[in-house]
Amino acid sequence: ELLQAAMVLHSRLLPEVDAMAAPHEALAGKTLWVSHGLQDGVIPLANAREIRAKAATWPVALSYNE
Repeated sequence: ELLQAAMVLHSRLLPEVDAMAAPHEALAGKTLWVSHGLQDGVIPLANAREIRAKAATWPVALSYNE
């Protein structure tokens, strides 16, 4: 409830996180910024795009940058 925004940098969405996700109504009005470098040789860009696709279904203000 206190969290207003979050940043995701060069990350991936772990399957076990889905079970811990807040209900959609609790996310309303929150901000999520996701960024991933195009030259990241460790975590594939597809992981950031998966986060973007998932977050696009949430009622958050989503900002996505590659």
